[in-house]
Amino acid sequence: MAFVPIAGAWMSAIIGAILILATEGFGKALGFVVLIIVIQQIEGNLIYPKVMGKRVGLPSLWVLVAITLGSGVAGVWGMLLFVPVFATAYPLLRDALHSRRARQSASADA
Repeated sequence: MAFVPIAGAWMSAIIGAILILATEGFGKALGFVVLIIVIQQIEGNLIYPKVMGKRVGLPSLWVLVAITLGSGVAGVWGMLLFVPVFATAYPLLRDALHSRRARQSASADA
């Protein structure tokens, strides 16, 4: 169910926790839930930004910033839309910054 965006991994975790609770007991079910939370945090905060950054040509830090800002501004739609917006704005701002530095360097040399 991990292919279902956002809720799929949590739905399968709940089903798994219920099955473990029924067969193995509360301790193992709690350990499973903690493990799922840790894995989801690693995936969401480390792996996903790195992979998405390489895919759209954006540093992973900016992917994480785009997702965080997007979710705060417009929820799920913001998370989906802010990454392409940042991927478009990043090279424009980077090029503008490089040309500004080049002009400053040329004027300082003159």
